[in-house]
Amino acid sequence: MTLAEKYEGLNKALRMSFKNCGYILRPGAGTGLWLVPLIPTALLVSTVKQILRQGATLSHVYFATTVVSCGLLVTSIIYLMRFIPSYGHRIPNFLFAIPAVGTLLFLLYSQSVYGNSFHDLKRENAWFRKSCGMSKSAHVFSGFLLSLLGGIMSTYGILAGLPVLLSQAPSCFSIGEAVVVIHSVIILLYSSAINVCHVAFSHVSLIADMDVSYEAATIILQVGMAFVILMLLALVAFRMLREPPQFYMVLSTAILCTVVSLHWLLGGSPILWILVNITRDQGTFNIILGWFILTILAIGTIYLQVSHERKATTSQRKIFHVLAVFVFGSGILWTPDILYLASGIIFALFLVIEASRILSIPPLHEILKNGFLLYADEKDTLIALTPLYLLAGMAAPLWLTPLDDIPIAPSQLLPYMAGLLSIGVGDTAASYVGSNFGKRKWEGSNRTLEGTVACFLSQVIVVLFLVHYDVLPSDMLFLIRTCVAVGITSLIEAKTDQVDNVVLPLVLYILTY
Repeated sequence: MTLAEKYEGLNKALRMSFKNCGYILRPGAGTGLWLVPLIPTALLVSTVKQILRQGATLSHVYFATTVVSCGLLVTSIIYLMRFIPSYGHRIPNFLFAIPAVGTLLFLLYSQSVYGNSFHDLKRENAWFRKSCGMSKSAHVFSGFLLSLLGGIMSTYGILAGLPVLLSQAPSCFSIGEAVVVIHSVIILLYSSAINVCHVAFSHVSLIADMDVSYEAATIILQVGMAFVILMLLALVAFRMLREPPQFYMVLSTAILCTVVSLHWLLGGSPILWILVNITRDQGTFNIILGWFILTILAIGTIYLQVSHERKATTSQRKIFHVLAVFVFGSGILWTPDILYLASGIIFALFLVIEASRILSIPPLHEILKNGFLLYADEKDTLIALTPLYLLAGMAAPLWLTPLDDIPIAPSQLLPYMAGLLSIGVGDTAASYVGSNFGKRKWEGSNRTLEGTVACFLSQVIVVLFLVHYDVLPSDMLFLIRTCVAVGITSLIEAKTDQVDNVVLPLVLYILTY
Protein backbone atom coordinates (compact mmCIF):
# COMPACT_ATOMS: atom_id res chain seq x y z
CA MET A 1 0.00 0.00 0.00
CA THR A 2 1.42 3.37 -1.04
CA LEU A 3 1.68 6.39 1.25
CA ALA A 4 -1.09 8.14 -0.70
CA GLU A 5 -3.39 5.14 -0.26
CA LYS A 6 -2.67 5.04 3.48
CA TYR A 7 -3.45 8.75 3.75
CA GLU A 8 -6.72 8.31 1.86
CA GLY A 9 -7.66 5.41 4.12
CA LEU A 10 -6.92 7.54 7.17
CA ASN A 11 -9.11 10.32 5.75
CA LYS A 12 -12.05 7.95 5.28
CA ALA A 13 -11.64 6.46 8.75
CA LEU A 14 -11.54 9.88 10.40
CA ARG A 15 -14.55 11.16 8.47
CA MET A 16 -16.54 8.12 9.55
CA SER A 17 -15.44 8.48 13.17
CA PHE A 18 -16.38 12.17 13.26
CA LYS A 19 -19.72 11.34 11.64
CA ASN A 20 -20.41 8.65 14.25
CA CYS A 21 -19.72 11.24 16.96
CA GLY A 22 -22.34 13.57 15.45
CA TYR A 23 -20.00 16.02 13.73
CA ILE A 24 -20.91 17.01 10.17
CA LEU A 25 -17.83 17.96 8.16
CA ARG A 26 -17.84 20.15 5.05
CA PRO A 27 -19.24 18.17 2.11
CA GLY A 28 -17.06 17.60 -0.94
CA ALA A 29 -13.80 18.08 0.95
CA GLY A 30 -11.26 15.77 2.51
CA THR A 31 -10.30 15.93 6.14
CA GLY A 32 -7.49 18.39 5.44
CA LEU A 33 -5.14 16.80 7.97
CA TRP A 34 -2.14 18.46 6.37
CA LEU A 35 -3.52 21.85 7.42
CA VAL A 36 -3.15 21.00 11.13
CA PRO A 37 0.52 22.13 11.48
CA LEU A 38 0.25 25.24 9.28
CA ILE A 39 -0.20 27.95 11.95
CA PRO A 40 2.42 26.52 14.38
CA THR A 41 4.85 26.01 11.49
CA ALA A 42 4.37 29.60 10.29
CA LEU A 43 5.06 30.95 13.78
CA LEU A 44 8.01 28.61 14.30
CA VAL A 45 9.62 29.57 10.98
CA SER A 46 9.15 33.25 11.76
CA THR A 47 10.60 32.82 15.26
CA VAL A 48 13.68 30.93 14.06
CA LYS A 49 14.35 33.43 11.26
CA GLN A 50 14.09 36.36 13.67
CA ILE A 51 16.51 34.71 16.10
CA LEU A 52 19.00 34.00 13.32
CA ARG A 53 18.64 37.33 11.54
CA GLN A 54 21.32 39.74 12.68
CA GLY A 55 19.94 42.85 14.34
CA ALA A 56 16.39 41.50 14.53
CA THR A 57 14.37 41.68 17.73
CA LEU A 58 12.29 38.85 19.12
CA SER A 59 9.85 39.73 21.85
CA HIS A 60 9.05 37.41 24.71
CA VAL A 61 5.39 37.74 23.74
CA TYR A 62 6.05 36.37 20.26
CA PHE A 63 8.30 33.59 21.54
CA ALA A 64 5.73 32.54 24.15
CA THR A 65 2.99 32.55 21.53
CA THR A 66 5.09 30.25 19.35
CA VAL A 67 5.60 27.88 22.28
CA VAL A 68 1.85 27.75 22.91
CA SER A 69 1.21 27.07 19.22
CA CYS A 70 3.55 24.06 19.39
CA GLY A 71 1.62 22.81 22.42
CA LEU A 72 -1.59 23.24 20.44
CA LEU A 73 -0.12 21.18 17.60
CA VAL A 74 0.81 18.28 19.89
CA THR A 75 -2.62 18.35 21.55
CA SER A 76 -4.33 18.42 18.15
CA ILE A 77 -2.40 15.37 16.97
CA ILE A 78 -3.23 13.40 20.15
CA TYR A 79 -6.88 14.46 19.91
CA LEU A 80 -7.20 13.37 16.28
CA MET A 81 -5.43 10.07 16.98
CA ARG A 82 -8.29 9.16 19.31
CA PHE A 83 -10.63 9.17 16.32
CA ILE A 84 -8.62 6.52 14.44
CA PRO A 85 -10.75 3.35 14.85
CA SER A 86 -7.86 0.91 15.12
CA TYR A 87 -5.75 3.11 17.38
CA GLY A 88 -7.88 5.57 19.30
CA HIS A 89 -8.72 3.25 22.21
CA ARG A 90 -5.01 2.99 23.01
CA ILE A 91 -4.68 6.74 23.71
CA PRO A 92 -4.96 7.30 27.49
CA ASN A 93 -6.28 10.58 28.85
CA PHE A 94 -3.06 11.40 30.69
CA LEU A 95 -1.30 11.96 27.36
CA PHE A 96 -3.10 15.29 27.10
CA ALA A 97 -1.18 16.43 30.17
CA ILE A 98 2.11 16.13 28.26
CA PRO A 99 1.61 19.19 25.98
CA ALA A 100 0.09 21.16 28.86
CA VAL A 101 2.97 20.50 31.27
CA GLY A 102 5.56 20.76 28.50
CA THR A 103 4.22 24.14 27.42
CA LEU A 104 4.14 25.38 31.02
CA LEU A 105 7.74 24.31 31.71
CA PHE A 106 9.05 25.72 28.43
CA LEU A 107 7.32 29.04 29.05
CA LEU A 108 8.81 29.24 32.54
CA TYR A 109 12.24 28.45 31.11
CA SER A 110 11.86 31.03 28.35
CA GLN A 111 10.87 33.65 30.91
CA SER A 112 14.12 32.97 32.75
CA VAL A 113 16.11 33.16 29.51
CA TYR A 114 14.54 36.48 28.54
CA GLY A 115 15.04 37.82 32.04
CA ASN A 116 18.77 37.03 31.98
CA SER A 117 20.37 36.42 28.58
CA PHE A 118 18.01 38.23 26.22
CA HIS A 119 17.69 41.25 28.48
CA ASP A 120 21.46 41.65 28.63
CA LEU A 121 21.76 41.24 24.86
CA LYS A 122 18.93 43.74 24.28
CA ARG A 123 17.12 41.29 22.01
CA GLU A 124 13.75 42.02 23.59
CA ASN A 125 11.35 44.67 22.30
CA ALA A 126 9.63 47.57 24.04
CA TRP A 127 7.14 45.31 25.83
CA PHE A 128 9.74 43.46 27.86
CA ARG A 129 11.78 46.54 28.71
CA LYS A 130 8.68 48.23 30.07
CA SER A 131 7.56 45.16 31.97
CA CYS A 132 10.94 45.08 33.71
CA GLY A 133 9.80 48.17 35.58
CA MET A 134 7.63 46.06 37.89
CA SER A 135 8.99 44.50 41.06
CA LYS A 136 10.86 41.22 40.75
CA SER A 137 8.26 39.27 42.72
CA ALA A 138 5.40 40.72 40.67
CA HIS A 139 7.26 39.92 37.46
CA VAL A 140 7.90 36.32 38.52
CA PHE A 141 4.32 35.82 39.72
CA SER A 142 2.76 37.29 36.58
CA GLY A 143 5.13 35.22 34.46
CA PHE A 144 4.08 32.06 36.28
CA LEU A 145 0.38 32.84 35.84
CA LEU A 146 0.82 33.54 32.12
CA SER A 147 2.86 30.37 31.70
CA LEU A 148 0.16 28.39 33.50
CA LEU A 149 -2.45 29.99 31.25
CA GLY A 150 -0.43 28.98 28.20
CA GLY A 151 -0.23 25.39 29.38
CA ILE A 152 -3.96 25.22 30.01
CA MET A 153 -4.93 26.87 26.73
CA SER A 154 -2.57 24.69 24.69
CA THR A 155 -4.55 21.62 25.77
CA TYR A 156 -8.01 22.62 26.96
CA GLY A 157 -8.42 25.05 24.07
CA ILE A 158 -8.41 22.13 21.64
CA LEU A 159 -10.40 19.72 23.82
CA ALA A 160 -13.17 22.30 24.34
CA GLY A 161 -12.91 24.51 21.27
CA LEU A 162 -12.83 21.97 18.45
CA PRO A 163 -15.99 20.05 19.47
CA VAL A 164 -17.89 23.32 20.03
CA LEU A 165 -16.89 24.72 16.63
CA LEU A 166 -17.79 21.55 14.72
CA SER A 167 -21.11 21.10 16.53
CA GLN A 168 -22.20 24.75 16.32
CA ALA A 169 -21.17 25.15 12.65
CA PRO A 170 -22.10 21.88 10.92
CA SER A 171 -20.99 21.40 7.28
CA CYS A 172 -18.78 24.51 7.47
CA PHE A 173 -15.32 23.07 8.07
CA SER A 174 -13.09 20.17 7.27
CA ILE A 175 -11.09 18.84 10.21
CA GLY A 176 -7.98 20.74 9.14
CA GLU A 177 -9.87 24.00 8.56
CA ALA A 178 -11.50 23.76 11.99
CA VAL A 179 -8.12 23.15 13.64
CA VAL A 180 -6.64 26.21 11.87
CA VAL A 181 -9.53 28.36 13.13
CA ILE A 182 -9.20 27.09 16.71
CA HIS A 183 -5.42 27.53 16.67
CA SER A 184 -5.86 31.12 15.46
CA VAL A 185 -8.43 31.99 18.13
CA ILE A 186 -6.41 30.51 20.99
CA ILE A 187 -3.18 32.15 19.85
CA LEU A 188 -4.96 35.50 19.56
CA LEU A 189 -6.46 35.23 23.05
CA TYR A 190 -3.19 34.11 24.64
CA SER A 191 -1.03 36.77 22.99
CA SER A 192 -3.65 39.35 23.95
CA ALA A 193 -3.49 38.24 27.58
CA ILE A 194 0.31 38.59 27.65
CA ASN A 195 0.29 42.01 26.00
CA VAL A 196 -2.44 43.35 28.24
CA CYS A 197 -0.59 42.17 31.37
CA HIS A 198 2.68 43.72 30.22
CA VAL A 199 1.04 47.05 29.45
CA ALA A 200 -1.04 47.07 32.62
CA PHE A 201 2.02 46.43 34.83
CA SER A 202 4.31 48.82 32.98
CA HIS A 203 2.28 51.99 33.69
CA VAL A 204 3.76 53.54 30.54
CA SER A 205 1.56 55.48 28.11
CA LEU A 206 2.01 54.01 24.65
CA ILE A 207 0.24 56.87 22.87
CA ALA A 208 1.28 59.85 24.97
CA ASP A 209 2.81 61.57 21.95
CA MET A 210 0.25 60.23 19.45
CA ASP A 211 3.16 58.87 17.40
CA VAL A 212 3.00 55.82 15.18
CA SER A 213 3.35 52.79 17.42
CA TYR A 214 3.20 49.15 16.34
CA GLU A 215 2.78 48.17 19.99
CA ALA A 216 -0.25 50.45 20.39
CA ALA A 217 -1.79 49.13 17.16
CA THR A 218 -1.27 45.58 18.39
CA ILE A 219 -3.02 46.27 21.68
CA ILE A 220 -5.96 47.95 19.91
CA LEU A 221 -6.30 45.05 17.48
CA GLN A 222 -5.98 42.33 20.11
CA VAL A 223 -8.27 43.85 22.73
CA GLY A 224 -10.92 44.65 20.12
CA MET A 225 -10.79 41.15 18.62
CA ALA A 226 -10.83 39.55 22.08
CA PHE A 227 -14.05 41.35 23.04
CA VAL A 228 -15.66 40.44 19.70
CA ILE A 229 -14.77 36.78 20.27
CA LEU A 230 -16.18 36.96 23.81
CA MET A 231 -19.34 38.49 22.37
CA LEU A 232 -19.68 35.65 19.84
CA LEU A 233 -19.08 33.05 22.55
CA ALA A 234 -21.82 34.66 24.64
CA LEU A 235 -24.21 34.47 21.67
CA VAL A 236 -23.38 30.79 21.22
CA ALA A 237 -23.77 29.98 24.92
CA PHE A 238 -26.95 31.95 25.71
CA ARG A 239 -29.91 31.75 23.34
CA MET A 240 -31.65 34.62 25.14
CA LEU A 241 -29.03 37.01 23.74
CA ARG A 242 -29.91 36.22 20.12
CA GLU A 243 -32.96 38.48 19.98
CA PRO A 244 -32.43 42.00 18.50
CA PRO A 245 -32.62 44.03 21.76
CA GLN A 246 -30.30 41.69 23.62
CA PHE A 247 -27.95 41.45 20.62
CA TYR A 248 -27.49 45.21 20.48
CA MET A 249 -27.08 45.32 24.25
CA VAL A 250 -24.24 42.77 24.07
CA LEU A 251 -22.69 44.59 21.09
CA SER A 252 -22.84 47.94 22.89
CA THR A 253 -21.28 46.38 25.98
CA ALA A 254 -18.45 44.90 23.90
CA ILE A 255 -17.75 48.25 22.21
CA LEU A 256 -17.87 50.15 25.51
CA CYS A 257 -15.58 47.64 27.24
CA THR A 258 -13.15 47.81 24.32
CA VAL A 259 -12.93 51.61 24.32
CA VAL A 260 -12.67 51.92 28.11
CA SER A 261 -10.08 49.13 28.38
CA LEU A 262 -7.96 50.62 25.62
CA HIS A 263 -8.15 54.11 27.11
CA TRP A 264 -6.89 52.72 30.41
CA LEU A 265 -4.20 50.51 28.88
CA LEU A 266 -2.84 53.01 26.36
CA GLY A 267 -3.02 56.12 28.52
CA GLY A 268 -5.12 58.04 26.01
CA SER A 269 -7.98 57.84 23.55
CA PRO A 270 -7.54 55.00 21.01
CA ILE A 271 -10.05 56.65 18.68
CA LEU A 272 -8.15 59.94 18.68
CA TRP A 273 -4.86 58.05 18.16
CA ILE A 274 -6.31 56.28 15.10
CA LEU A 275 -7.64 59.55 13.65
CA VAL A 276 -4.31 61.30 14.17
CA ASN A 277 -2.36 58.51 12.50
CA ILE A 278 -4.58 58.07 9.44
CA THR A 279 -4.17 61.80 8.79
CA ARG A 280 -0.49 62.00 9.78
CA ASP A 281 0.61 63.04 6.28
CA GLN A 282 -0.89 63.62 2.85
CA GLY A 283 0.35 60.31 1.44
CA THR A 284 -1.26 58.26 4.20
CA PHE A 285 -4.49 60.23 3.89
CA ASN A 286 -4.59 59.64 0.13
CA ILE A 287 -4.14 55.90 0.61
CA ILE A 288 -6.92 55.77 3.22
CA LEU A 289 -9.15 57.76 0.86
CA GLY A 290 -8.39 55.27 -1.91
CA TRP A 291 -9.33 52.38 0.37
CA PHE A 292 -12.60 54.13 1.19
CA ILE A 293 -13.42 54.57 -2.51
CA LEU A 294 -12.66 50.89 -3.18
CA THR A 295 -14.89 49.92 -0.25
CA ILE A 296 -17.76 51.97 -1.69
CA LEU A 297 -17.15 50.30 -5.05
CA ALA A 298 -17.33 46.84 -3.45
CA ILE A 299 -20.56 47.70 -1.62
CA GLY A 300 -22.00 49.11 -4.85
CA THR A 301 -21.12 45.91 -6.69
CA ILE A 302 -22.94 43.82 -4.10
CA TYR A 303 -25.96 46.16 -4.16
CA LEU A 304 -26.26 45.93 -7.95
CA GLN A 305 -26.00 42.15 -7.84
CA VAL A 306 -28.70 41.95 -5.17
CA SER A 307 -30.94 44.42 -7.05
CA HIS A 308 -30.83 42.30 -10.21
CA GLU A 309 -31.16 39.05 -8.22
CA ARG A 310 -28.49 37.34 -10.29
CA LYS A 311 -26.31 34.60 -8.86
CA ALA A 312 -22.68 35.72 -8.90
CA THR A 313 -20.32 33.69 -11.06
CA THR A 314 -16.86 32.64 -9.95
CA SER A 315 -15.32 35.39 -12.10
CA GLN A 316 -17.62 38.01 -10.57
CA ARG A 317 -16.64 36.92 -7.06
CA LYS A 318 -12.98 37.37 -8.00
CA ILE A 319 -13.64 41.10 -8.40
CA PHE A 320 -13.22 41.34 -4.65
CA HIS A 321 -9.83 39.65 -4.95
CA VAL A 322 -8.75 42.36 -7.40
CA LEU A 323 -9.98 45.12 -5.09
CA ALA A 324 -8.15 43.47 -2.20
CA VAL A 325 -4.93 43.47 -4.26
CA PHE A 326 -5.09 47.27 -4.60
CA VAL A 327 -5.85 47.74 -0.90
CA PHE A 328 -3.20 45.38 0.43
CA GLY A 329 -0.64 46.25 -2.24
CA SER A 330 -0.68 49.94 -1.37
CA GLY A 331 -0.88 49.23 2.35
CA ILE A 332 2.01 46.77 2.51
CA LEU A 333 4.29 49.02 0.48
CA TRP A 334 3.56 52.38 2.12
CA THR A 335 1.44 52.08 5.28
CA PRO A 336 1.83 48.54 6.68
CA ASP A 337 1.14 49.69 10.25
CA ILE A 338 -2.19 51.28 9.28
CA LEU A 339 -3.11 48.26 7.14
CA TYR A 340 -2.23 45.95 10.02
CA LEU A 341 -4.68 47.72 12.31
CA ALA A 342 -7.35 48.39 9.68
CA SER A 343 -7.48 44.76 8.55
CA GLY A 344 -8.06 43.64 12.13
CA ILE A 345 -10.82 46.20 12.68
CA ILE A 346 -12.57 45.27 9.42
CA PHE A 347 -12.29 41.56 10.24
CA ALA A 348 -13.95 42.17 13.62
CA LEU A 349 -16.65 44.18 11.84
CA PHE A 350 -17.17 41.30 9.38
CA LEU A 351 -17.68 38.91 12.29
CA VAL A 352 -20.31 41.15 13.88
CA ILE A 353 -22.12 41.65 10.55
CA GLU A 354 -22.10 37.91 9.87
CA ALA A 355 -23.49 37.21 13.34
CA SER A 356 -26.31 39.71 12.70
CA ARG A 357 -27.08 37.98 9.37
CA ILE A 358 -27.22 34.51 10.90
CA LEU A 359 -29.47 35.73 13.73
CA SER A 360 -31.63 37.89 11.38
CA ILE A 361 -30.95 41.07 13.32
CA PRO A 362 -32.52 44.19 11.73
CA PRO A 363 -32.06 46.54 9.97
CA LEU A 364 -29.62 44.93 7.50
CA HIS A 365 -30.59 41.27 7.77
CA GLU A 366 -32.63 41.14 4.53
CA ILE A 367 -29.89 42.74 2.42
CA LEU A 368 -27.27 40.52 4.02
CA LYS A 369 -29.40 37.43 3.49
CA ASN A 370 -29.94 38.20 -0.20
CA GLY A 371 -26.27 39.01 -0.69
CA PHE A 372 -25.31 35.71 0.93
CA LEU A 373 -27.64 33.72 -1.34
CA LEU A 374 -26.25 35.38 -4.47
CA TYR A 375 -22.55 35.35 -3.58
CA ALA A 376 -22.24 32.11 -1.62
CA ASP A 377 -20.21 29.32 -3.20
CA GLU A 378 -20.09 25.62 -2.36
CA LYS A 379 -17.97 26.32 0.75
CA ASP A 380 -20.55 28.68 2.28
CA THR A 381 -23.34 26.88 4.13
CA LEU A 382 -24.35 28.27 7.51
CA ILE A 383 -21.58 30.89 7.65
CA ALA A 384 -20.39 33.20 4.86
CA LEU A 385 -16.82 32.03 5.22
CA THR A 386 -15.53 33.16 1.80
CA PRO A 387 -15.20 36.90 2.62
CA LEU A 388 -13.84 36.10 6.08
CA TYR A 389 -11.27 33.74 4.62
CA LEU A 390 -10.32 36.26 1.91
CA LEU A 391 -9.60 39.03 4.41
CA ALA A 392 -7.87 36.69 6.86
CA GLY A 393 -5.74 35.15 4.11
CA MET A 394 -4.63 38.52 2.77
CA ALA A 395 -3.88 39.89 6.25
CA ALA A 396 -2.43 36.73 7.84
CA PRO A 397 1.22 37.55 6.98
CA LEU A 398 0.85 40.95 8.67
CA TRP A 399 -0.79 39.41 11.72
CA LEU A 400 1.80 36.63 11.99
CA THR A 401 4.95 38.76 11.62
CA PRO A 402 6.07 41.68 13.80
CA LEU A 403 6.69 44.93 11.94
CA ASP A 404 10.30 45.79 12.81
CA ASP A 405 10.70 48.48 10.17
CA ILE A 406 8.24 50.85 8.49
CA PRO A 407 8.38 50.85 5.52
CA ILE A 408 9.30 47.18 5.28
CA ALA A 409 12.81 46.51 3.96
CA PRO A 410 12.91 44.97 0.45
CA SER A 411 14.73 41.88 1.73
CA GLN A 412 11.88 41.20 4.20
CA LEU A 413 8.93 42.24 2.04
CA LEU A 414 7.96 39.06 0.16
CA PRO A 415 6.50 37.08 3.11
CA TYR A 416 4.19 39.99 3.90
CA MET A 417 2.89 39.74 0.33
CA ALA A 418 2.11 36.01 0.54
CA GLY A 419 -1.64 36.56 0.69
CA LEU A 420 -1.62 39.23 -2.00
CA LEU A 421 0.35 37.05 -4.43
CA SER A 422 -1.25 33.67 -3.78
CA ILE A 423 -4.96 34.52 -3.64
CA GLY A 424 -5.08 38.12 -4.86
CA VAL A 425 -3.05 37.48 -8.01
CA GLY A 426 -2.51 33.74 -8.50
CA ASP A 427 -5.90 32.37 -7.50
CA THR A 428 -7.70 35.12 -9.41
CA ALA A 429 -5.71 34.44 -12.58
CA ALA A 430 -6.24 30.68 -12.22
CA SER A 431 -9.98 31.14 -11.85
CA TYR A 432 -10.35 33.50 -14.81
CA VAL A 433 -8.13 31.59 -17.23
CA GLY A 434 -9.35 28.19 -16.09
CA SER A 435 -13.05 29.03 -16.42
CA ASN A 436 -12.71 30.83 -19.75
CA PHE A 437 -9.88 29.06 -21.56
CA GLY A 438 -9.21 25.86 -19.62
CA LYS A 439 -9.52 22.59 -21.55
CA ARG A 440 -7.26 20.07 -19.81
CA LYS A 441 -8.28 19.21 -16.26
CA TRP A 442 -6.12 17.75 -13.56
CA GLU A 443 -6.96 14.15 -12.72
CA GLY A 444 -9.61 13.98 -10.02
CA SER A 445 -10.09 17.75 -9.96
CA ASN A 446 -12.15 20.49 -11.61
CA ARG A 447 -9.06 22.70 -11.84
CA THR A 448 -7.42 23.03 -15.23
CA LEU A 449 -3.80 22.87 -16.30
CA GLU A 450 -4.19 26.23 -18.06
CA GLY A 451 -5.44 27.78 -14.83
CA THR A 452 -2.47 26.44 -12.90
CA VAL A 453 -0.03 27.84 -15.46
CA ALA A 454 -1.80 31.21 -15.21
CA CYS A 455 -1.58 31.03 -11.41
CA PHE A 456 2.17 30.48 -11.57
CA LEU A 457 2.99 32.96 -14.34
CA SER A 458 0.86 35.78 -12.93
CA GLN A 459 2.65 35.65 -9.58
CA VAL A 460 6.08 35.44 -11.21
CA ILE A 461 5.27 38.42 -13.45
CA VAL A 462 4.21 40.52 -10.46
CA VAL A 463 7.39 39.56 -8.59
CA LEU A 464 9.57 40.45 -11.60
CA PHE A 465 7.72 43.76 -11.94
CA LEU A 466 8.49 44.58 -8.30
CA VAL A 467 12.10 43.47 -8.74
CA HIS A 468 12.44 45.76 -11.76
CA TYR A 469 11.42 48.76 -9.65
CA ASP A 470 13.71 47.72 -6.74
CA VAL A 471 10.79 46.93 -4.46
CA LEU A 472 12.09 43.36 -4.05
CA PRO A 473 15.70 42.06 -4.15
CA SER A 474 17.14 41.18 -7.55
CA ASP A 475 19.67 38.47 -6.65
CA MET A 476 19.36 35.15 -8.46
CA LEU A 477 19.00 33.02 -5.31
CA PHE A 478 15.98 35.08 -4.24
CA LEU A 479 14.34 34.69 -7.66
CA ILE A 480 14.92 30.93 -7.81
CA ARG A 481 13.59 30.42 -4.29
CA THR A 482 10.56 32.58 -5.06
CA CYS A 483 9.78 30.68 -8.27
CA VAL A 484 10.00 27.35 -6.44
CA ALA A 485 7.70 28.61 -3.66
CA VAL A 486 5.20 30.02 -6.16
CA GLY A 487 5.33 26.77 -8.16
CA ILE A 488 4.56 24.64 -5.10
CA THR A 489 1.74 26.97 -4.09
CA SER A 490 0.27 26.86 -7.61
CA LEU A 491 0.27 23.04 -7.58
CA ILE A 492 -1.47 23.05 -4.20
CA GLU A 493 -4.07 25.47 -5.60
CA ALA A 494 -4.71 23.01 -8.42
CA LYS A 495 -5.01 19.87 -6.31
CA THR A 496 -6.39 20.83 -2.90
CA ASP A 497 -10.04 20.58 -1.90
CA GLN A 498 -9.45 22.79 1.13
CA VAL A 499 -10.20 26.53 1.26
CA ASP A 500 -7.72 28.33 -1.02
CA ASN A 501 -8.00 31.63 0.80
CA VAL A 502 -6.59 30.10 3.98
CA VAL A 503 -4.23 27.44 2.66
CA LEU A 504 -2.31 29.28 -0.06
CA PRO A 505 -1.19 32.36 1.94
CA LEU A 506 0.08 30.23 4.82
CA VAL A 507 1.98 27.86 2.51
CA LEU A 508 3.58 30.69 0.52
CA TYR A 509 4.40 32.54 3.75
CA ILE A 510 6.22 29.51 5.16
CA LEU A 511 8.12 28.90 1.92
CA THR A 512 9.23 32.51 1.43
CA TYR A 513 9.93 33.73 4.97
